[in-house]
Amino acid sequence: MKIVNLFLTVLFILFAIFQWNDPDPVLWVLVYVFTALVCLQGYFGRGKLYFVIVGIVTFTALAATKAPGMINWLQAGEQSEIFGEMTTDRPYIEDTREFFGLLMALAAVVFNAFLLRKRNKITSST
Repeated sequence: MKIVNLFLTVLFILFAIFQWNDPDPVLWVLVYVFTALVCLQGYFGRGKLYFVIVGIVTFTALAATKAPGMINWLQAGEQSEIFGEMTTDRPYIEDTREFFGLLMALAAVVFNAFLLRKRNKITSST
């Protein structure tokens, strides 16, 4: 699992770097740096479950705010728009991209929550 966490750490650092040109870069840099830190802690076999839970709750709440935009994208009928240019008449494209970014971050954090729980069970039973 160490190699997975190393890969995820690098990936989320790159995601954070690419967010500097976003309309709201501070939020997304924080999301992706937080996720990279969780993965880095997982790589070193460290971490606190409460820290990971904060990420899970926060990312779930943020994803819920982006869900209506994603639903609009699904209802628009042209799913390939997600890869196109954002325009003011299709604001759901940005929400959908952000929703999927949050899902990736959430998946990485949940993955590490399971690793932490497993590690804590092993250490408490010995």
